Amino acid sequence: MKHTIIVCVLFCELIGFASSLTGDFSWYNSLVKPSFAPPNYVFLPIWLTLYALMGWSLARFINSKKQHKMVGYSFFGIQLFLNALWSNLFFGLRSTFFGLADISALLAFIVLTIWKFWMVDKKAALLLVPYMLWVCVALLLNFYVWRLN
Repeated sequence: MKHTIIVCVLFCELIGFASSLTGDFSWYNSLVKPSFAPPNYVFLPIWLTLYALMGWSLARFINSKKQHKMVGYSFFGIQLFLNALWSNLFFGLRSTFFGLADISALLAFIVLTIWKFWMVDKKAALLLVPYMLWVCVALLLNFYVWRLN
């Protein structure tokens, strides 16, 4: 279990790091943002924590003795892909609209992942709840940035 956790956390952190390499983050600073937009310095520690929780959740799911986990793996992979894609759309292409479309689908797949993980390992599902809540905040922020700009 210990090795699985390390590998899964590093995998998720690596995906997060790779997705952050694209785009012009100074562009984000030039956008009009809603009053509830968090300061830029909070994003890195929050995302580092969330990617670690995703990895821990995945490790618990992998190590579960229960059968029929393929759909859960699929949902997890899709949400991780959509997560990485969002940075490319929002920052890389500077598209607040396509970012909003992506993050909406991302939230749906996080919910589906939590649902499937719950059937296999409730703690694995609960580890994804902070991620889901943060993506709700990010979706609202993305929506208002799209509307204001």
